[in-house]
Amino acid sequence: MRAFVCLSCSQISCSTREAVACEICGDKMAPIEGSLHVSVPDRPGALAEFLKTLAERQINVTAIRVIARRSEEAQVLFSVDKVDAALEIPGVRRAEDVAHFAGVTGTE
Repeated sequence: MRAFVCLSCSQISCSTREAVACEICGDKMAPIEGSLHVSVPDRPGALAEFLKTLAERQINVTAIRVIARRSEEAQVLFSVDKVDAALEIPGVRRAEDVAHFAGVTGTE
């Protein structure tokens, strides 16, 4: 079972298939594997503060997507050029290791 995120509406889903269409909007979904995840406070400037931390460590963001806003936090998926360096930042995890993706409904 692999986790996917919709590139249009940010819906999360799981499937055993290689290509998945979003059940909500019908657009193509991208595999989460290879992405990183961080939760930031859902307030103005919080994501900018996190991105500044990456910049201070010379880590370049190659893709970013806010996938959910829940419980006063924003859930962010992102890709970078220096994964190991990014994983040293507190709160950053590999997206496929994030527990809340495990309970996502399937698209079988």
